[in-house]
Amino acid sequence: MADKLPQEATLLLILEGLWLQLEQLEQTEKEILKAARAQAKCYPEIKHFEAIPGIGFINAATITAIVETPHRFANKRKVWMYAGLGLMKKSSAGKLYSEKLSTNYNRLLKYTIKQAAEAAIRVEDNPFRRKYLDMTLLHRIAPNLAKLTIARDMLTTMWAMWKKGEKYNPEIREKAVHKQG
Repeated sequence: MADKLPQEATLLLILEGLWLQLEQLEQTEKEILKAARAQAKCYPEIKHFEAIPGIGFINAATITAIVETPHRFANKRKVWMYAGLGLMKKSSAGKLYSEKLSTNYNRLLKYTIKQAAEAAIRVEDNPFRRKYLDMTLLHRIAPNLAKLTIARDMLTTMWAMWKKGEKYNPEIREKAVHKQG
């Protein structure tokens, strides 16, 4: 690549400086990640969350840090509302006239869980991917609504695991899916 650039001393000096900065950033990133993993050992739920398809270390740590404790939420719908995945319903005289996603929520949590749902859908052979494919291909549900459902399922799974102090067990997930179907 350097042979395609004009051989000007100033330009080469700038380029060399940028390469050095990139190498320093990569080294710093490795050190920060190592320190974060060491700190995460104090939080067993992070390791448990990493076993869920689509959830990596960064997503697990981010969700743990944002939620803080599962006991903040009385039920899964409260968690969904906090994450911007829950539905606000407006009704009058027993008639429902509006149903839309919550507008007051933690944006970083929503972004993180939606990214995790996208990743889970791409991971081969897991309950979340199977449910997504079932919803989109068999039941003809719009992909964006199916992804929303997967994000809710993942967040609910994490919340329940954390609350009960359990590890991820895909068989439990499969049983829940079969009960619904």
